[in-house]
Amino acid sequence: MADRAAIERTAKSYVNRVPYRWGGANPRGWDCSGFVNYVLCHDLGYNIPGYRGGTFTGAVHGPSTYSWAGWSGMSWVARASVQAGDIVLWASHMGIAVGPNYYVSAYDTQLGTVIEPIHGGGPYGETASFWNLRQGAASTRPQGGSGGSGVGGRIPGGNPASGTAWDNMQHDWNLLRGALGTDHAAYLRTYTGLIGKANRVGRS
Repeated sequence: MADRAAIERTAKSYVNRVPYRWGGANPRGWDCSGFVNYVLCHDLGYNIPGYRGGTFTGAVHGPSTYSWAGWSGMSWVARASVQAGDIVLWASHMGIAVGPNYYVSAYDTQLGTVIEPIHGGGPYGETASFWNLRQGAASTRPQGGSGGSGVGGRIPGGNPASGTAWDNMQHDWNLLRGALGTDHAAYLRTYTGLIGKANRVGRS
């Protein structure tokens, strides 16, 4: 598992210091996924989708929220088990938890990089999911560019439940990949339904 304390500490070091800039990916200005990419890969040397640890410079945007959504380098975390340093992921936004109820992200052009509540602090109508970055998790599917849509072809590793119910969700995740090729609304509908199912399976 990743060092959650180091992730939290590094993410919080940018609070109220870096402005929001859509497509940005470094401390001169970044958006939500650019912030996460920089903290995890540039600062802490973790692999992220399409980049081996330490190779992300922030010169280009790198993986988008879409790319993170299906990456195999994370383990699902139940809502009741969220800790500081976990990744908080909505369909169109992401950040890093600083505790069970708050997270830090590049929020918007008005607030910049701030700490916000997880409940009510994400995009309206979207459902949050929670993930732990696995130490040394490698990606074999290169990504790049703001708004990129490539995702892995299976539920991220570290399944919290075994058996047919969870295994069959791999098919649903492939539906998410298909939705990416159509429109944003289809992606949101598919992602939200899949995360709801993940939460139900994880509790069974």
